[in-house]
Amino acid sequence: ILRDMGEATVRAALLAVLGILLIAGCDCSQRFKYEIKEFQVPLDHFSFLINATFNIRYLYNDSFVDKSNARTPIFFYTGNEGDIELFAQNTGFLWEQAERQRALVIFAEHRYYGKSLPFGSSTFNTSLPEHLAYFTVEQPINSSHIRCRVQFAPLLDEFAIDERRGEGPEPLQFLVLAAMWTHDQVGAIELRLGVLLG
Repeated sequence: ILRDMGEATVRAALLAVLGILLIAGCDCSQRFKYEIKEFQVPLDHFSFLINATFNIRYLYNDSFVDKSNARTPIFFYTGNEGDIELFAQNTGFLWEQAERQRALVIFAEHRYYGKSLPFGSSTFNTSLPEHLAYFTVEQPINSSHIRCRVQFAPLLDEFAIDERRGEGPEPLQFLVLAAMWTHDQVGAIELRLGVLLG
């Protein structure tokens, strides 16, 4: 049978089997655990006429946090074009560093991806094109400051400076991981939380 298959097909099949074996043999149960939570955002960030909202998922893990540290580092991963759980399960470096740094880990899902769908199962229904009116570059990003300040503002407010974090001369430690516009997102967090990120 292998002779009849092309060499590229055989290689691809062997790599797939190897990948399955590696995943099956991986003991990553503790490192990749998280709570699934949601925060509410406006459907349209730019209109005063529409008051509709929907929920965006985020993943939360505080198992590494040193509860006695008033300035716990926060590792914040902004979502990509896909289900946020897939990114959480495939971002091992972040988890390794979070464990070393005793950091709080947050993965926030991008609107219109994963389960953060404004209209649920009918979000991409082609007979309802008005549902795609808010699936634009401007809504989640506009400028990337808007992405953090607007889309993720309710989530950032939840972790804002309070009695436990950020008091005193030392700034809150915040690490932002994003595919693009990371520098703008860092600036947005600085503006939103009133902290200086080093």
